[in-house]
Amino acid sequence: EALVDWGVASDVTMQTLRLTLLAGLADPLLGMLTMPRAEMLLSLRPELTTHSLLAARAKADAKQSTAAGAMHGQIFKAGYMGPVLWREVAYAGQGDDYATTPELMQAVMTAVTSGSTGGSQLTVSFGLQQVVKSLELAGMHEVATKSKAMQWTATPKMMPCSSEDLQFIASNFAAHDICLILDQVLQAKHEIDREAVLEAFYQSASAALVSSPIMREQVIQAVKGHLLTDGAQGQIVHFLLDNAIDLKPAFKRQILLSHLELVATGVDGIERLDDTIMAMTKNMGLAGTVRAVEDLIDRYPTSLDLWSIRAELHMSLGHDLSALEELRTVLTHADNPSANLTYLGMAAAQRMLTPEDAKQLDTLTKELLASPKGEYVQALLAARKGAAEEAIDRFLKAAPQSDGRHLYELALTYLQSNQPDTIAKSVAALEALRANYPKSSLAQNAGSFVRQLSPRSAKAEVKEENR
Repeated sequence: EALVDWGVASDVTMQTLRLTLLAGLADPLLGMLTMPRAEMLLSLRPELTTHSLLAARAKADAKQSTAAGAMHGQIFKAGYMGPVLWREVAYAGQGDDYATTPELMQAVMTAVTSGSTGGSQLTVSFGLQQVVKSLELAGMHEVATKSKAMQWTATPKMMPCSSEDLQFIASNFAAHDICLILDQVLQAKHEIDREAVLEAFYQSASAALVSSPIMREQVIQAVKGHLLTDGAQGQIVHFLLDNAIDLKPAFKRQILLSHLELVATGVDGIERLDDTIMAMTKNMGLAGTVRAVEDLIDRYPTSLDLWSIRAELHMSLGHDLSALEELRTVLTHADNPSANLTYLGMAAAQRMLTPEDAKQLDTLTKELLASPKGEYVQALLAARKGAAEEAIDRFLKAAPQSDGRHLYELALTYLQSNQPDTIAKSVAALEALRANYPKSSLAQNAGSFVRQLSPRSAKAEVKEENR
């Protein structure tokens, strides 16, 4: 329709101009180069609407949105209207400084609300944005919110999706709809903050699963799509492991190893690293997990996170503590406060801290020491120094350990303290260890420990009552 008034080129020069202009307009980055050709074509045949539309497109690509808007207004005033013009307005309207005549903008909004956009999602998205702005300016905020929600439902792929947009979606849609909308946003061709959108998706994904079997399958399929497009990130991998059924062991092993590799290369963070190691141990066995980690260390020897995991796994296997000594050596050649803190926690747990190790705490930032991980290490150090009250306070704020050692150490520390009901508190910590970490060797030891303490606890209570 846009080229309806072109007809056959009158000569070779005209034909060449047309073809080079169309080729240049195929890439918006060539806007400054195509604009002279568009203006030349327009000067040769200014009466053709097609030439005006192409010149306006070139100006929009050249970041001259205001000039493009002025040309659109002239085209509309001359009597041309329809889906092609509406879409060109929407295209150029992506520029921050775009402006055209109120009459043309009203025509675009009317086309959107009447369904006369020719099937252009870009026009629908832009037109609804203008509707929302008009309603907000008129003080009709409730209607504006509904219109904005309609916009997200109709054209999520066309939306920029800022942090404010993510908050709007979270506040105005049910969990399942949030996931469907954000999955569409993730398929958009324009630039978005994928990390923020993915995080928002997974904040609602678990709640979305309970909607219905059909909805559950839609969410699972969306997550499988994320695995293909965004890789084996921790949140993607563990959502599938926790919720998808009939995953084959080989597939589980593959995505777990892929996530571990993303961590080793720094592509993904360590937030789900402990979960991955636990899942690998369940899927591959402890010895198999050690082999997998050491294979990755051979490929990525500078990954301190892998060295730390290796030391933890070797201690879990009951091997000699040389892996911890090797980690200490590796850390002497690196500047990684978080890895140093992890090492200090393992060394303190194994009572292998040297005076030089303890001095490392003074080099760590206050923020790191105040973190749950930092509280755990300082709790261990306090317990080793006999400062039971300080240790208990810090253990209660400490990061949970994958084997439940924080509870085991807390139980022991209660017995060293002067607090009331120390035996009962110690038993409670050990029972929590048994309940929450049943496969940990520490939990197995806790059973006999509880049996030894329980009679003492009962006697202590009787003695207290007789006072």
